[in-house]
Amino acid sequence: MSGGGTNTVQSSQPNDIVAGHLGDLYNGSQVLANTGGPSINTGQVSPFNANQQAALTTLANIGAGNSYGNLTDAQANALGTSYNLSNGTTNGQMTLQGIANGSNAGTQALWAQGQANGTPGNSILSTLAQGGGVGNTLLQQILYGQGAGMQGLGSILNGSNAGIQGLQGIVNGSTPATQALTGIANGSNAADQYLQSTLNPNYTNVASNPNLQAAMKAADYNTTLNYTNAVAPSLASQFSAAGRFGSGAQVQAGGLAQNALATQLANTNSGLANQDYMQMLGQQSANAGTLGGLQSGAASALGGLQSGAAANIGQLQGTAAQNYTANQATAGNDLNANQTAASNDLNSSMYNANNALVNAQTQAGGALTNSQLAGQSALQTAALQGANNANLQFGAGSTQQQQSQAQLTSLINQLNQNAMQPYNDMNWLSSILSGTANIGTSGQSTTGSTINPYTTAIGGTGALYQSGALGGLSSLLGGGSTAGAFGTPLFTAAVGSTAADTGGMSALMGLGGFMADAAPMAMAA
Repeated sequence: MSGGGTNTVQSSQPNDIVAGHLGDLYNGSQVLANTGGPSINTGQVSPFNANQQAALTTLANIGAGNSYGNLTDAQANALGTSYNLSNGTTNGQMTLQGIANGSNAGTQALWAQGQANGTPGNSILSTLAQGGGVGNTLLQQILYGQGAGMQGLGSILNGSNAGIQGLQGIVNGSTPATQALTGIANGSNAADQYLQSTLNPNYTNVASNPNLQAAMKAADYNTTLNYTNAVAPSLASQFSAAGRFGSGAQVQAGGLAQNALATQLANTNSGLANQDYMQMLGQQSANAGTLGGLQSGAASALGGLQSGAAANIGQLQGTAAQNYTANQATAGNDLNANQTAASNDLNSSMYNANNALVNAQTQAGGALTNSQLAGQSALQTAALQGANNANLQFGAGSTQQQQSQAQLTSLINQLNQNAMQPYNDMNWLSSILSGTANIGTSGQSTTGSTINPYTTAIGGTGALYQSGALGGLSSLLGGGSTAGAFGTPLFTAAVGSTAADTGGMSALMGLGGFMADAAPMAMAA
């Protein structure tokens, strides 16, 4: 269609670079519009897997009562044990049954202990309670004055004990010691008789002392030897030297010397005899005192021994009598205490055994019942293990299904992203070109011409550019922002600055592919 007329147009035209990209945007939009829109996959559901199918089958069989499901060895054992417990057939329950009905060895032992002579221990207690047994027999012997100890005390009391007889011998003076003391006291002792002999007047006669005579002879010998060997030869030598040897003067001198010798011998013997006499007289006086002391000491010692022995006899017999009586009393008390204690122990043993038997049977019966109830409860729990296992298996399969679904969804999202990528690229380009509305020339012209639809369409691109309708296109393509991928209008930055963001533009051109020719222009700008 064509026509003519005069038109006055107020216009603002983009520069050549922007106009070229606007044409590309228009053409690309037309191509996408002709495809009828992107092919979007609305999603798929992952089917049941093998674990889920198996778990559902197991649950169906359990629900129908055909099986307990799949059990582990431990679960199967627990199920069997619970079944046995509920029926009372386990080893422990059989033992409880034995206790409850009295057939168990332990209950039979308790029953026996409940009888007076049912056990060895009870038999011993019965014997003790009746006064039997070794200990009680010894106590009875003491009570009746029998046994070695009591007989020993009896011998002290009746004087037949050897110790008492020894003391009696001291009292009546028949022991060797008392007889010796008696001999000293009455002077019949040999020592007394010797001392008595020294008191005789003849004891002081020096002539009867053989020791004195020997001493005199020894003294006379030495004096005579000195005269013979020294005095007489010296006297003869003196007279001979004077030439008067054999003279009367020599004879007279010799006589005087001999008289002197005789005088010296007499004086020596007299002194020895007097010394001996005085010594014998003193010894006689001392012996008299010794004799008196011995006799009085012996008499005193004899009296002390006899009185002490008599006192000991009385003390021993008194103590023996006390001990004899005390032992009998103690033996009687101990015997009574032993019999009473044995009787009490027997009664206590029988009571405790019978009481323990009743308690054991009662507790065993209760425990048996409780164990069967617990077995029934456990059986119900164990019977559910197969269903629990199937639920766990189904849960594991569900986890696997979720993972499969997530992988499938991720794949669908990737396919949808690839399908939307051309529209996103056009949206990005529209956002970039929306910031270039003031780049170009403006003016007014009046023309007269025939209207050409083709050129009108091309001119419309400028009008579209000038009017800001690119923003609407951007909205149609899914966008609405004029900012580039890096926060600024990348195309504006490229053409409006000397330091173009070539990295950002290169990234943009790498997304669509169909704008690869924009890179040289951006770099040139």
